[in-house]
Amino acid sequence: MNAEAARRLSGIAHFTNFIAARQHWTKSHSIRAAIISHVLDVCGLKQLQDVFADLEPNRIKIYGKQIADFIEIFEKNINPVDENLDKDSLYNIATAKPVPENVANFWLNIEKNGEDLRKQFITECAED
Repeated sequence: MNAEAARRLSGIAHFTNFIAARQHWTKSHSIRAAIISHVLDVCGLKQLQDVFADLEPNRIKIYGKQIADFIEIFEKNINPVDENLDKDSLYNIATAKPVPENVANFWLNIEKNGEDLRKQFITECAED
């Protein structure tokens, strides 16, 4: 991923329509998290989660702004629970348009596809 773009595009208010980036992130997120967690544990750097850090005034201010930004984007675009929407379509909240069928199928089947890829990976590793 482009480091410059990654540095600027953050927070819950950022939306992307680049499906390949979403697919890549989705497929590799759990692997990245597991590797980082293992390395920190082996190095003795793994710390217990600080549940009080989120209560710091600066964090509350940041989270409040992120929520306000999200609500603003949400109100400008689409209400996903509107009764007038086509119930058989999956909508992009950022554009208020139904997503293409192949994109909807990808998101609606992501857990099954991920499980299938996990099983395939285990099978391939066992064969080697």
